[in-house]
Amino acid sequence: MFQLTPAELRVATGLVQGLDTQQIATQHQIGAQTVRFHLKSIFAKTGTNHQAQLVGLLARFTGHHS
Repeated sequence: MFQLTPAELRVATGLVQGLDTQQIATQHQIGAQTVRFHLKSIFAKTGTNHQAQLVGLLARFTGHHS
């Protein structure tokens, strides 16, 4: 979906699950800056600009309703 890399998918999944940037970083043992880097790439690939907008878009595809 949206040609996301495996790392980007992990970040996107964390957001859909309601995790924040720091929680995603801790869960995947990466830096918060790395999470933000992936987010910028995800925003570009999905045509979104904000985390809430991204989560809404992804929720439609995954069936999650936050």
